[in-house]
Amino acid sequence: MTTDAILVGLAGPAAALLGIAVSAYFVLKQMKLTHELAMRNKSLDYSLFADQRIIDARLNIEEVFGSIYARSEPIDIRLIEKKDADEEDPNCKVRTSILTILAHWENMALAIDANIASEDVCFEMVATTLDQHVRIFRSFIEKRRQDNPRSYYHLMALRRRWEDKLSQVYIEKFPSLIKPKT
Repeated sequence: MTTDAILVGLAGPAAALLGIAVSAYFVLKQMKLTHELAMRNKSLDYSLFADQRIIDARLNIEEVFGSIYARSEPIDIRLIEKKDADEEDPNCKVRTSILTILAHWENMALAIDANIASEDVCFEMVATTLDQHVRIFRSFIEKRRQDNPRSYYHLMALRRRWEDKLSQVYIEKFPSLIKPKT
C-alpha cells in the first residue's frame, strides 16, 4: 500500500472528525449565546415594576416612611415595629412590605450567584435602589440575621461587591450578543 493510498484512506475519517469538531464548536457557541440571552432576560424580572406585589410593597413603604431616597440614615427597628403595629389594614403591614422588598433583592442576588441572572444588567438596572433599601433597612436586616445568620446572605454579599462600583460613575456598555454584519 502506497503512502498516497494511506493518506486518502485517512482523509475521510479526518474530515469527519474535523466536521464533528467544527459542529461541536458552533453548538457550544450557540448554547453560550442562548444562556447569556436568558440571563439578560431573567435580569429584567428583577425590575421593581415587574411584579405588582413589589410595586405595592414599595408604595406602602414610601407611604409610611416617605421617599427612600430622602433618607440618609437607617430606619430604626423600633420605628418599623411601631409603624407595623399602628397599621389598621393587615394587608398593608410595613413589616410585610419590607420583607417583600428584601426577599426580592435576596432572590435576585441568589440568581446572580447561581449564574441565572446577569450581574452587569442587574447592576445597571437596580444597584442604586438596592443599595438604598439595604441602607435604610439595615437595622431590620441585622435583627433578622441575629435570629438566622443566613438571612439575606446573598443580598449582603452582593451589596458588598457593588459598593465600590457604585462610587464610580461608569455606565456599562453591553456587547451585542449577535455581531452586526459589516
